[in-house]
Amino acid sequence: MSISISQLVAELQMANIRLKEESARAQEATRLKSEFLANMSHELRTPLTGIIGFAELIYEGKAVGMPIPSQKQYATNIINAAEHLLSMINDILDLTKIEAGKYELELSRFNLAALIDSALTMLAPRAEKKGVRLIKNIPDPIKPIITADEIRIKQILINLLSNAIKFSSGGSEVSVSVEQANESLRIRVIDQGIGIEADKLDKIFEQFYQNDGRLERKYEGTGLGLALTKQLVELHGGTITVDSTIHEGSIFTVCLPALYQADNKVEKLSQNERAGNILLLYTAEFASNLAAMSERLQKNTIHLDAFMVKSEEEVNLPHIPDYDLVIVADVNYKTEYLNILESIRSRYAGMLLAYFTNTPRFVERGQVMRLADRVIHSADEIL
Repeated sequence: MSISISQLVAELQMANIRLKEESARAQEATRLKSEFLANMSHELRTPLTGIIGFAELIYEGKAVGMPIPSQKQYATNIINAAEHLLSMINDILDLTKIEAGKYELELSRFNLAALIDSALTMLAPRAEKKGVRLIKNIPDPIKPIITADEIRIKQILINLLSNAIKFSSGGSEVSVSVEQANESLRIRVIDQGIGIEADKLDKIFEQFYQNDGRLERKYEGTGLGLALTKQLVELHGGTITVDSTIHEGSIFTVCLPALYQADNKVEKLSQNERAGNILLLYTAEFASNLAAMSERLQKNTIHLDAFMVKSEEEVNLPHIPDYDLVIVADVNYKTEYLNILESIRSRYAGMLLAYFTNTPRFVERGQVMRLADRVIHSADEIL
C-alpha cells in the first residue's frame, strides 16, 4: 500500500510539473498573440491614415483638380471604408493594451449630458438612414459633471448605440437614459430590436463572439465592440449588464461608481467644482468669436486669461505652468496652429484643449491629437 501511495504521489508531482509547463506555454502564447496584434494594429494605422488623407484631398479637389460627382462618390466610399477598418484596428489595439495591463485612463471632468448629445449627433445620420428614432432621457436632478475618461465613456456610448441602431428596424426607437442611485450612475441604452436569446446573453461580451456567426449573417461586425466596451467599463470600476427578450429588444445598463479610486485618492463628483485658472490662447482669425466664448467661460470658472498669439514665439507671454487648463482656439486648422501646440506641450504637462470653430479633417485632427488632450468645438464641452 505504501508503494502504491508513493507511486500516486510521484505521478501527481509529475502531473503538476506538466500542468505548470503547459500553463507557462499558454501564457507565453497569449503574450505573443497580444504583442503581434498590437504591433500589426500599430503598423496598419499609418498607411490607413495616409489612404484617408489622400482620399480627402481628392474629394476636395486639391490633388488632381475638381472631381466629377462619380469620383467624389468613389472618394467618399474609400474614406468610409478606411475609417471603418481603422476603427476595428483601434479596437484590437485597445484590447491588447488592456490585456497587457498597459492601458491607462485619462481622467477629466466633463459634462455627461453634452457628451451624450455629441454621441447622438454623430450617430443621427445612421439612425435616420434606417428610420430609427433616437431619444435622450436625462432628468434635471442628475448631476451633469462627472469624472472619468471622456473619450472612453463616449466610446462606450457609441458602441452601445451603434449596436442598438444596427439591430433595430425602421419605425422603432433607441433611447439612452441616465439615473443616479446612491453612489453610482446608471446609463441605459434601450432598443426595440431583434433581441438576444437567453442562452447567448452570457457570451456576447466575449471577444470575437457574434450573436449570428454564420457566413451569410445579415449584420456585419467583428465581435469586438461589446468585449472592448465591457473592458472599458470595468477599468472605470463599473459593471455592464444586459436584459433582452427575443424579438422585443434589449437593455444594456452601464453602472459607474460616483467615487473613483486612483493612486489611493478618492475623487467625489461635485456639480459646483469647476476648472480654476484657465488660459485661452487664440489666433487673429478667432478674435470675432472671443467675446461670446469668454463670457460663457467666465460664468463658470474662477479666472480666465486670454491672449492673442500669431506664432509659437509669442507663447512665452504668459507663465503657462500656473494654469489648470490651457485652450488654444482657432477657426480652422493650419500649420502655425500646430507649431503653437508643440511649443505649449514642450513646457506644459497639464490639460491642453484644441478648440476649432470648424471641424478639422481626419488627418489634421490626428496631428492635433498627438499634442492636445482633446479636440473641442464648443465652450460647453469645457464646462
